[in-house]
Amino acid sequence: MDLNEIDPPLEDFGEIEQQVACSKWTVHNVKSIVSKRTKGRVTSPIFFTHDGNINRWCFKLIATTVNDLSIKLFLVSCNYDEVLLRTGLFRVYCNDISIGSKSVTKHTFAGEGSELCFMTVDDFRMFSSYIEILQAQELPDLTVECHMTDSSLPVTDMSVYYQSPISIVGDYESLFMNSNLSDVTFVAGNQEFPAHKAILSTRSSVFAAMFHHDMKEKHADTVTISDIDSKVIKELLRFIYTGKIYDFDDVCQNLLVVADMYNIEPLKNACLNHMLRCINMESAIDNLIFADRYGIAQLHIAALDCVARNSRELMKTEKFKKLVDMHPEILTELFKKLAVQ
Repeated sequence: MDLNEIDPPLEDFGEIEQQVACSKWTVHNVKSIVSKRTKGRVTSPIFFTHDGNINRWCFKLIATTVNDLSIKLFLVSCNYDEVLLRTGLFRVYCNDISIGSKSVTKHTFAGEGSELCFMTVDDFRMFSSYIEILQAQELPDLTVECHMTDSSLPVTDMSVYYQSPISIVGDYESLFMNSNLSDVTFVAGNQEFPAHKAILSTRSSVFAAMFHHDMKEKHADTVTISDIDSKVIKELLRFIYTGKIYDFDDVCQNLLVVADMYNIEPLKNACLNHMLRCINMESAIDNLIFADRYGIAQLHIAALDCVARNSRELMKTEKFKKLVDMHPEILTELFKKLAVQ
């Protein structure tokens, strides 16, 4: 889709910086957008997500006045009829000062030309820094930072003229923890979990390699896992068979690690989204340390923001003392963030 065909005309502004896990759009002198020439509407250069998908994206900034800003994510082109934004964490800075943040999950774009308004003036006004900037009548440089994962949804196969109402998931659920016809048993702690190599292999490329290539698990009917809690293994298998997770809060962090270990993307996303939704003052430091250890950028940013917003209260806690003693590099990052707020 040609962006010049959009009414009213949009004009490309600023620069896009693409990193491994995020894209950044910087617009210099935002006041210049509020003009007859641009009609207060500009777009970023086109960018791609880091997942290797071929979907082409851009940002749209609407600024009729400096007091009325909104930012949209625009799907420029794709090869399928729908695109799913699985996770999206958007942050907006003005002169390196955070003025807005929004997390979005499971939003479907209905083909080329679809858009999502992820930041409005009401979102900005939640940040005191935005109000201070407006009062000073200064809004020179704006940076939009985006961490997102997307996936294309193919066109429905019209050759399928009948689909059974019987749920395959229900059939798989009946096999969960069922030793009937099982051909492998996981042992974790003092618990045993019967499973089926064929089902595990279809859900995980790592399990497929274990059971089909010349590895010891291929010929074994028992797989012993000594370094993972039995509760986590049970929830891992439950998700593989049913797509469900119980006791999420108790196992979420470890489950995310195991999902990454066995390359089960839907489970990784489910765990990450749950942790992003549930970040609060009580859990922020734990999540920050966890995200730093495993290099989870979205969680790291969200947790660091929460710690910074609640720094006065958190500095009195034992968790913060642990952060000071055990993680000086995170503490340095936190102080840098506080210095610009």
